[in-house]
Amino acid sequence: MNDAPQASPDFRRDIAARDRRRALQSQDYNLMLVTIGILAYSAFGYLMTFAGVLLRGGLLDALVNGVFGGLYVFAVYRVWARDDRRWWVVALPAGLSLLLILVCWAAGLGFAAIPLALNLALLVLMVLRVRVGRQLQEVAPAPARTDDMPAEALAGPGPAAAPAHAGHAVEETAAVQDAADSSHDPHGRARNP
Repeated sequence: MNDAPQASPDFRRDIAARDRRRALQSQDYNLMLVTIGILAYSAFGYLMTFAGVLLRGGLLDALVNGVFGGLYVFAVYRVWARDDRRWWVVALPAGLSLLLILVCWAAGLGFAAIPLALNLALLVLMVLRVRVGRQLQEVAPAPARTDDMPAEALAGPGPAAAPAHAGHAVEETAAVQDAADSSHDPHGRARNP
């Protein structure tokens, strides 16, 4: 006979949900890194082209490359610093770049295969990140139950938890602030105007 306690189905379900959430978070992180890499590469390329064309004197070409570089920099910032999963953050620069690539190709200015592939990859990555983000929301941990907790635990620490010297520190801070705001220094001497 086995005396080891058996895990309840709720416990197993919680572990499975936590493992699924971790796998989705890892997948989202990897997709985010690939997206940031392609966005940063594109931003660097557009901004270097902007600088080169500006030095040669092509103002319109420099303006177009500067705007596209700015869009990619904005997308890198939103995806990296803000972890933004909204579709338009990546789709706007990638879609406009695809449009520019296709217009240049139709005008006979050459075909840019690598930028085309990178921007198509960005659009695919954007769709995958949105899908993984939705799945993450579905398996988000349930909020802690508060219906069976005592009211004191829900209220948090009250005034009784404050240290006895806390009032003295507030009075001291107020006195220092009053001294700094007055026309005299804390020692009673007049300040030079």
